[in-house]
Amino acid sequence: KKFGFTGFVKVPYDYTMYPFSTQNGKDFQNLLSVYLDAAFFPCLREQDFWQEGWRLENENPTDPNSPLVFKGVVFNEMKGSDNERVYAQHLQNKLYPDHTYSVVSGGEPLAIPDLTWEQLKQFHATHYHPSNARFFTYGDLPLEQHLKQIEEEALSKFERINPNTEVPPSHTGREDHVTCSPDALAPDPARQNTLCVSYLLGDITDTFEGFTLSLLSSLMISGPNSPFYKALIEPNIGTDFSSVVGYDGSTKEASFSIGLQGMAEEDTERVKQIISQTINDIIESGFEEERIDALLHKIEIQMKHQSTNFGLSLASYIASSWNHDGDPVELLQINDSVAKFKQTLKENPRFLQDKVKHYFKENTHRLTLSMSPDEVYLEKQAKAEEEKLQKKIHALSDSDKKDIYEKGLELLAAQSKTQDASCLPALKVSDIEPTIPVTPVQISTAVGVPVQYCEQPTNGLVYFRAMCSLNTLPEDLRLYVPLFCSVVTKMGCGGLDYRQQSQQMELRTGGMSVSTQVVPDSTQLDMYEQGVLLSSSCLERNLPHMFHLWSDIFNKYVLHHFL
Repeated sequence: KKFGFTGFVKVPYDYTMYPFSTQNGKDFQNLLSVYLDAAFFPCLREQDFWQEGWRLENENPTDPNSPLVFKGVVFNEMKGSDNERVYAQHLQNKLYPDHTYSVVSGGEPLAIPDLTWEQLKQFHATHYHPSNARFFTYGDLPLEQHLKQIEEEALSKFERINPNTEVPPSHTGREDHVTCSPDALAPDPARQNTLCVSYLLGDITDTFEGFTLSLLSSLMISGPNSPFYKALIEPNIGTDFSSVVGYDGSTKEASFSIGLQGMAEEDTERVKQIISQTINDIIESGFEEERIDALLHKIEIQMKHQSTNFGLSLASYIASSWNHDGDPVELLQINDSVAKFKQTLKENPRFLQDKVKHYFKENTHRLTLSMSPDEVYLEKQAKAEEEKLQKKIHALSDSDKKDIYEKGLELLAAQSKTQDASCLPALKVSDIEPTIPVTPVQISTAVGVPVQYCEQPTNGLVYFRAMCSLNTLPEDLRLYVPLFCSVVTKMGCGGLDYRQQSQQMELRTGGMSVSTQVVPDSTQLDMYEQGVLLSSSCLERNLPHMFHLWSDIFNKYVLHHFL
């Protein structure tokens, strides 16, 4: 039906994205047709609502005497959140208490049974309307054909409306506490608490301010050289940063969050004091120039690196701001933001410190949220659901119950039918190129080691991969290969400790990693090659630096930090 297809539905807090990709022109037209139909003209039958949303149904649909229970795909999906997601959801709802972000966008399980089929249809008619939509395409297929198809199959069939989806500013300034289910697999049962301080920042449609705050967030929390890593992670107060950490530009007003999870309850006040003191220290001392240069270098790498999902990455990058009427073109002009940032920092060396003071020290729009385990958390959830269920059942007449049983049988019969896929567009053999493009590769050797070279238009980036065989590694040591891979580039090397090594990797490369690799033999199905894969990339000018780092990692490694 489709060729080289990638597609799914992405649902952030306040918009839905329907991305897909393919390398075939005819396949693209087919998929665009299907997605336009799914987004703007879904069936939304009552039976679909019962199946996908929620319904009351006999536990055994064929037995009218079996108890009535809640069923539904979304209803059951939304009950399965882990503690990190529970915390992140509470944090967002309480940080933005005034509008759309104060509710669970995917549906709060206990609220889902209050939704009606009519409400769903009305919500779709208003929000999933071309007047409330944006279209993004990327690639080398002609744009005119895309626009013509979108107009003919969707836009021409609607009149403009005002969906009224503007999000007003939020205001918050408080402390709050929530509970969660205990983690039976926690290393230390006494350390299952989470604490996070979240600060409400500016409007995400201010492109330069958003760029600055995102960069500032990285300076504050990313890597072993960052102030909050040193202050919160290295003392081993918790197991990791809180599940929500750093800059978040996915909502109308951005936020910055910092905190810890896996901590003891008695450390709560200590963590609050550390966060406050670290902010004061940043305002006083600022950031090392080399760290700022490393971060700007990382941005340059990100702009030049074009992965297979580069178009999707661009769409995701601009979606939130564009959804709130920000300028998507301005967002993509990252070079302009970098140049403006450098000039501003040159004119005011305390530029970043002033931002920290304004947005964190003096900002009253903040939320401090703690979470602790509750031994009866799941029981409380189950009791609340049972009370909701009984309330619904008590409102039913005998006729209603008979109707529910009959509808359950109808749904069961519909679910048992094979769906007719003939309505979907399909590719013909003639739509597919008969040959596959061959990528030219040069084969050579270096000091007796086989090497492959491949010249490609990479925007000035060099990509390096090396496979080291482990076939001769003793069996008793193979257990430690994953551990070796995770730490070998983080221990320090040559004359560098682990912090200095991290800094040099950020300054000179686009990242260096080691991972396990198993490669099957293409000629013998029961044979395979085991090894570790070395991966890195860098700007062409930094190629000698990158290989020098690899050489030091394996020839001049440092172990004392881990002993």
